[in-house]
Amino acid sequence: YSEIQRMIREEEPHRPSVRISTLGQAATATAEHRRTDLHGLAKALRGDLDWVVMKALEKDRTRRYETANRMRLDIQRFLANEPVSASPPGTVYRFRKFVRRNRTGVTIGAAVAAALVIGLVLAAAGFLQARREAQAASAINGFFNEMLASVDPRSLREHSGFAPDRSTVVAPAGGVAHDVSVVEMMLDARERIGTGFEGKPSLEATARETIGLSLLGLGRPREAAVELERAAEIRRAALGEDHPDTLRSELQLAMSLTDSGRAPEAVKRLEELRERLTRRHGERDPRTLRASSLLATALMQDRRHDEADPIFGETLERQREVLGEEHRDTLETMLQWAESVHWRNQGARGEELTRPAYETALRVFGPDDAITLWAQQSLGW
Repeated sequence: YSEIQRMIREEEPHRPSVRISTLGQAATATAEHRRTDLHGLAKALRGDLDWVVMKALEKDRTRRYETANRMRLDIQRFLANEPVSASPPGTVYRFRKFVRRNRTGVTIGAAVAAALVIGLVLAAAGFLQARREAQAASAINGFFNEMLASVDPRSLREHSGFAPDRSTVVAPAGGVAHDVSVVEMMLDARERIGTGFEGKPSLEATARETIGLSLLGLGRPREAAVELERAAEIRRAALGEDHPDTLRSELQLAMSLTDSGRAPEAVKRLEELRERLTRRHGERDPRTLRASSLLATALMQDRRHDEADPIFGETLERQREVLGEEHRDTLETMLQWAESVHWRNQGARGEELTRPAYETALRVFGPDDAITLWAQQSLGW
């Protein structure tokens, strides 16, 4: 009985014109009674009578005859050679029926089609992104190539610490600015950023960030802070304050403020920045830990050692767990904390932090690395 119910619910009945061909001898006898053959009988059923019967057997009750009288009227119309109300279903209806009959196949086909569409969309998006990145890289490269090309490299070599004897240097042709340093090139280039990337805030932020970090590495934190602050402002306006690029720019700005002796301002920025980094990346993320280490350093420079010590201790413990003993960030936190201890004339405690940092830096990075030299100097103190 349950199988009969399933068939009634799910299996579509054949049209009479199709079904008649499967009845064998009964179909032949019916055709003879109608004074025709099997082909003629099927032809007589095809069309209006097919649709009248199929409408009566329709599984969707909204498409069946509302009453027996409605079906009687349709039969009368057929006998009177009038159009019947039972008409063949439209394309959408047939498609819905097809899906119902072939759910598994349609589902698989739809999944494959969706995968193809998604793949094409992602490929197109990737292509557009790659093209935008290539254009951005080209613009940035062009800007810095122009900056470098503005100074004759022979002039730079001539006035460097490794300059050969003056008599052996071929004088550069044309008007060349002598005694040009990398710092001066950077300072000159930053004046041209606004016009070079007009209408392209993302590229302007990248260029200013590059120049700012270069100036910071060259020991010019005050000039670096100007460029890094502008980069952070651009990114905050374009991307929002919690975007990873904005947070990175603000972390770099805080580092330049710390290095330039603006400790109170750096502390204020880093306290707020550490909270945002924690929300965005979590308290154990290397970026959050970096901000914590910088905050402790800024507090140290502001002579707030009692506040700096617990932050140094907590940060160092987490960096050892997350990054390991040999990571540069871990070593920097150890050395900054050691410097804070040195300032308070606690030599033995400072050595406990400095000696392992020096030994690790010497083994991992070699004797000429900046962090090894920093640790060596600190240990000497």
